Amino acid sequence: CSRGFYRMAKIICQHALIEYINFPSERDWKHIESTDLEVEERFISAISTLTGISTTWIKHGTSMKYPVDVIYDYQKSRIDEITAEEIISACMAIEPETMSTALVVQFAEFRWSVFIFEFSMDYDNWSGDEHHIPIIFDLFKKIHKALRRPNGRIISKGIMNEFIAGSIHPSVIFKKTGINNYWFEDLFDLEHKYPISNNQYRHYGQWFVNLQNNFRSKLSKEGRDAGNS
Repeated sequence: CSRGFYRMAKIICQHALIEYINFPSERDWKHIESTDLEVEERFISAISTLTGISTTWIKHGTSMKYPVDVIYDYQKSRIDEITAEEIISACMAIEPETMSTALVVQFAEFRWSVFIFEFSMDYDNWSGDEHHIPIIFDLFKKIHKALRRPNGRIISKGIMNEFIAGSIHPSVIFKKTGINNYWFEDLFDLEHKYPISNNQYRHYGQWFVNLQNNFRSKLSKEGRDAGNS
C-alpha cells in the first residue's frame, strides 16, 4: 500500500495531495513511503474520490488504474446519473476508423471519467440491427441536451485503445488529440440548415457524411427535426 502512495505522489505533488485528503502530516506520509505500513482505508477512498483512480490500483498497483464505464444504447438513465454530479466539462470523442465513441467527463480538477459506448456506429456493416439506430440517436440527443452541448474530439485508434485500457489519465490523453471541434454539435443538423453545412460537413471526413446519411435514412422527419431542439 505504501508503494501505491508513492505512485500517487508522481501524479499530484505530495504537499497538495496531503492537503486534499486531510492526511495528518508530511512526516507521517514519509514514514509510510519508507515502510510497508498499511494506510487507513479512509485515505485510500479519499484519493480514489479525488482522482478517479481505483482503490485496487492504489493498494496493489494491479487492475485497471482508471476504471472505464460502458454505456449501452438503451441506457439514457445513465446520463441522468452522470449529470447528477456537478460537471466541469464534457466531450464526445470519436475514432473514425472503427466508428467507436466515448464520453469523457471532468468532474473535478483531477477526477475525470471515461464512458465507452458499447456499440460501433459503423452502420454500413450492420446486418439486422438497424432498428437500434434511432435508439442511439435518442441517446445522443439526451447527451447533447443534458451535458449542454459537449465539445467533440476526433481521435486515433491508438488513443481510443488507451481510453479503453484505462492506463493513462484522460486529461493526458487529450493533450495528444489536438483541439476541440463541433462534430457532435453538427451531427444533429441532419437537414443541413446551418451555413457551414454547404458541403455536407465534408471537412470532418467522409465518415461524418455517412453517419448523417445513416441517421437521416432511419429517422422520421419529426425525429430528424427534434435533433436540433
